[in-house]
Amino acid sequence: MDVCATLRTDQETKVTLVFEHVDQDLRTYLEKVPAPGLPIHQIRDLMQQLLCGLAFLHSNRVLHRDLKPENILVTSRGQVKLADFGLARIYSCHMALTPVVVTLWYRSPEVLLQTTYATPLDIWSTGCIFAEMFRRNISQPLILLYYNISANQFQYVTLEHKTSHKGQ
Repeated sequence: MDVCATLRTDQETKVTLVFEHVDQDLRTYLEKVPAPGLPIHQIRDLMQQLLCGLAFLHSNRVLHRDLKPENILVTSRGQVKLADFGLARIYSCHMALTPVVVTLWYRSPEVLLQTTYATPLDIWSTGCIFAEMFRRNISQPLILLYYNISANQFQYVTLEHKTSHKGQ
């Protein structure tokens, strides 16, 4: 990997990360898996690599903010690489971060409620990805969670069954 940094302003530096070519993302990788899906040991290996990469980012105060199967690359040898750091930010305890981040299906409750967030944002997205590895069918998300202001409660829609459920 190469890192290219260019100074934009006195307060902003643009960083470009250059990786080797990887043929597939996690979505493509999972779509190629024959029934009944990934064996448990393979899911564990992929998740361990993903969580180690995430731990490295978080220990260096970096939020990815857009984890989804399309932004996780898997090499032909099964090595996981995090990609697409376009929404990533270095964070501090008192820093205001924008509420519009993360692809809708992977948004944490903190983002949906437009409250402050930090590393749990990425952990929530990782949990969604973990569930999709077991589920194997990643053409639709597990659930869509949202906050209904007029009803003053969380609601979720299970898109797989096209039904709506209420919960608090």
